Amino acid sequence: MTEIMNSTMKTKALIIGTVVFIGLTGNISAQKDTSNSYTENVMVVGSYDPRLMDFPKKEFNPVFTAEEVKKTDMKYSVFAQPMKISFLAAPIKAAKMSGEPFTELYGNYIRVGFGTGRTPYGELFVNTKRNKTKSFGLHMKHFSTNGKIPDYGFSGMSNNEVDLFGSRIKSKNTIYSKLFFHSDIVHYYGFMPDSLISPTDPNVVLLTGKKDIKQRYNDAGAMISFYSTHADSTHVNYKTDLNYHCFWNIHNATENSIALDGYLDKRVGWLKKVSKHQVVGLRYDVEHYFQNRGFMAWNEGLVNIAPYINTNFGPVFIEFAPKLAMETDSTAEAYFFPEIKLELNLLPGTLSAFGGLDGDLKYHSFRLLANENPFIHHFVRSDYSRTTQMLYGGIRGNIAHAFSYSIQAINRKIENCPMFAIDDSISYLENQMTVVYDEKVNWFRGEFNGALNIGNKWKGLLMVAYNQADAVTNEKAYNIPDFEGMIGLSYNLADKILASARVFYIGQRYAKISYGDIMTLGSFAAIEPVKLNPAIDANLTLEYRYSKVLSAYLEFSNIASQRYMLWNHYPSYRFRFMGGVTYSF
Repeated sequence: MTEIMNSTMKTKALIIGTVVFIGLTGNISAQKDTSNSYTENVMVVGSYDPRLMDFPKKEFNPVFTAEEVKKTDMKYSVFAQPMKISFLAAPIKAAKMSGEPFTELYGNYIRVGFGTGRTPYGELFVNTKRNKTKSFGLHMKHFSTNGKIPDYGFSGMSNNEVDLFGSRIKSKNTIYSKLFFHSDIVHYYGFMPDSLISPTDPNVVLLTGKKDIKQRYNDAGAMISFYSTHADSTHVNYKTDLNYHCFWNIHNATENSIALDGYLDKRVGWLKKVSKHQVVGLRYDVEHYFQNRGFMAWNEGLVNIAPYINTNFGPVFIEFAPKLAMETDSTAEAYFFPEIKLELNLLPGTLSAFGGLDGDLKYHSFRLLANENPFIHHFVRSDYSRTTQMLYGGIRGNIAHAFSYSIQAINRKIENCPMFAIDDSISYLENQMTVVYDEKVNWFRGEFNGALNIGNKWKGLLMVAYNQADAVTNEKAYNIPDFEGMIGLSYNLADKILASARVFYIGQRYAKISYGDIMTLGSFAAIEPVKLNPAIDANLTLEYRYSKVLSAYLEFSNIASQRYMLWNHYPSYRFRFMGGVTYSF
């Protein structure tokens, strides 16, 4: 085995040696042609040292040489030549503001219901929808009840109204007109049939049936109003209202009245050294009444004219308006009332104080008296009353825009002040009222009003008032409560369920004693005014909105079921209930 390996190695060495030899031989033969060759002799003078030699470096700093460049004056000329451009003007589109889409309006609304004591109720509103130049509408209402008050005469009543109205709207003014007819029915239920004492006169017959104690008041008329709507405050602003009423009762006692009232004013700069601008104007009120009560006919009226000027001195607002008032009857008496208004803006938008002095002349017409107390008879005397002095002052403001309030005090001195009283000379039943005029009534009233909003769900209301009134001719200032109050609370659950509660408090009042009251007391020794006890009247309203157009409601009146006196001899209803639906279309 060893011999074979040695023989192989020798063979490889022989082959390698042959190849090297052939290569060297070829190179030697190729270098034999020296015609184009280059020969150089190199003499070695020292041993090889593989290091670079040292070379000297140039050292210099850059230098900036400033050279002045001469400005070249250039001259050029422009040869103006008109260029003809052909173009076609396109109309410019007016800019538009993109806003939220209008919500759908329902021009018509109907509300119907039915309650205890056979009490139907219906009300209809018909109106045109959005229109920039005109609007028209119709309102109709019916409410009646056949409810009874135990121990008293029949107390049924009804209210009926029809109103047709419209307006024409222009850029600088608006005209509004209205036609109306109202008819109200009441019954003189202020007597107790079972407690009546038979009259000693056999010729006197007591009539206590429904038809015998029924009274109806009708009021038909029209009104037209014309007022400015200038956007610029420098224009003359004005408003004029013309009203006509034809008022009559079931006995054809009639009163026709016409009234014209309004104002006009303009912004001026007469006192620029004192204030930036002022407003000067005129207020006017003209009324006339044509009376025909059946037993007598006469005409009476009044005229009120009050020029005024107002301005601002920084945070102080002041207005001065001397008023001239005249009675337009046979006496034609005239009165002067100074009118001054002051307001001090203590904290802008948060707190302000106000006060003033005023006076007034008022005519108590048959229509105004019947609207206030429908249980009067048509023999009632209409006359003038004069508020010779009304001094008032107070503060108002808000806290965090959630709670707003006002506190004020008013002191009035009223000459020939009207007060309602039972007339024991007109009927043996003593169920009709008249008006007695007191020579002078001093009336002080302090009042607080507050409103609280808690988010979008809760709202609260509060009113508290104190009255102190003293009469000269009569024992008391009749029918004025010593205290008044109201607490209200409303809740809105996602605009789906709404609840509202109102609680009213009426303090102690006094009424003029009648002959029947004396007989009931059984004593002539102490003839004093009748005390009308305090009362609380609580009411609750619930509403469920099924959709935007349909809802249902429930109303509860006098929840505590208290019987209190509206007027002397006239008690109120106890607990009452009504339910119904509303629909918009």
